[in-house]
Amino acid sequence: SLAVFLPSFGHCQEGTAESGSSGLRYGWKVGTTYTYKVKIEADRGEYVDELSGNPSYTVVSVESDRTDLSFRGGLHEVQKGKEGQSAVRRRPSGPMGPRGPRGPRGMMGPRGPRGMGPASPMTGVGPFSPARPSGLTLDPLGNITREEGSSQLPYLLGNLSHLMIEPLPKTADQTWTVANDSGIVIKDMFPQFGPFAGNEERLPAQEKMTYAIETNDDKLTVIQKKYELKTAETEQGKPRFEMEGQGKLTFNKALGVFEKLDYSMKMVARSGNLSAEIPIKVTYHLMDEAEQAQLEQAAREAQAERKAPLTEEDLEAALADLQSGDTPRMIRAAQQFAQKSPEQPDAQVAQALENLLAGREAVLRSFAAKALESWSTPESVPALVEALGDDSAMVRVSAIKALGQHKAKEAIAPIAERLGEMSDRGAAAEFLKTMGPDAEPAVLKQLESAEWRVRREAVAILKEIGSEASIPALEKAQDDPNGFVKRSAKDALSAVKSRTTL
Repeated sequence: SLAVFLPSFGHCQEGTAESGSSGLRYGWKVGTTYTYKVKIEADRGEYVDELSGNPSYTVVSVESDRTDLSFRGGLHEVQKGKEGQSAVRRRPSGPMGPRGPRGPRGMMGPRGPRGMGPASPMTGVGPFSPARPSGLTLDPLGNITREEGSSQLPYLLGNLSHLMIEPLPKTADQTWTVANDSGIVIKDMFPQFGPFAGNEERLPAQEKMTYAIETNDDKLTVIQKKYELKTAETEQGKPRFEMEGQGKLTFNKALGVFEKLDYSMKMVARSGNLSAEIPIKVTYHLMDEAEQAQLEQAAREAQAERKAPLTEEDLEAALADLQSGDTPRMIRAAQQFAQKSPEQPDAQVAQALENLLAGREAVLRSFAAKALESWSTPESVPALVEALGDDSAMVRVSAIKALGQHKAKEAIAPIAERLGEMSDRGAAAEFLKTMGPDAEPAVLKQLESAEWRVRREAVAILKEIGSEASIPALEKAQDDPNGFVKRSAKDALSAVKSRTTL
């Protein structure tokens, strides 16, 4: 099973004003990118699960009542032995992250038929997390009013994109409290297996955050934060899931953003007479110009290394590992191929990766699909089309990108259907635009979707590839019940008419 904390956008806020209080307000600047150094450490008893990375926000627009941000980045996962102990291998992931050595079955997540890799199903963690930017819209107080994309973290920590944003007080308050009706969703990670296939359990929960200003000067405001999350459902008279935490936030008044967090919390999950308790520490700081320059230089060097072709000797060794049947060797080889691009297509490598793509190991399928973005051949197309039905979004997105490299017409219809899945939508839209007029009939069918986001995406695609055949459907879409679709259809219709009358 996988438990995911789903914060609610609805909230209520109470505060107490005192003389000399802060009047805190965000100061987002259009075009500015704010990059953070984030670390999360979860104590799993015999080892520490460490997640770290450098996610960033880029400010797209600022208006009086809203700010639009583009969020990019994810965290990498490493499990470290404690002092005096050797490091341990990664364990299968469950609702609270990697499975602990004595975690209760069904609560920490037993290993399923396909297995769970180190990246887990969390979209904010792993080697491919999230490459495509997600979008956030905030009100002036920092409350999230709209979100596209996902950066879900383990340990019920919610989305990574929310971590560096806190709700500010409505007035010049010294203390304020924000309460949300939210919930936890427990999903069957292997819906194609067993008598309970496709089960999904939703647990209502209450989230409460209390803030109190500790110190306040012209430059910085230090805030104490207390947090609690409790499910309504109980086990032995106690919440089935609960979290408590407290720590300090630092708000930079000159920049108008939070620049630092030092925070400790405890997560508890209960099942019958069993319980699991995990202490968690979360820290971040806003990177300065020197740190960002070092990060950019490291990224350039890593990119240059990735582009360096494999030597003939390295290629033979990696291919042998890929075909070895030894899972750790296969993972390392698949990851190596995922990071390199061939000078010439290699049918042997492509076939070996296709074999992994059809296997049961989720982490192998993910790396194989990523590698096939560069190493696939035209003969790989049937396997890539088959991968569009994989239960992993990472596999599906990589398959879509690889199919785009081959301009695979047979993939147009199934990829158009992927517009209905938020995690696949961006890659699917890019593929369909690449296919041009050949994709027009399949995209026109998506204008009939019951989901307005799909209709809006279809309209955006037709704006670029639509011909005279799209004009009647776009004229009809101008009367769509959704305002976003209406406006997009008007722009698309103008673009198509301009293009087709030239």
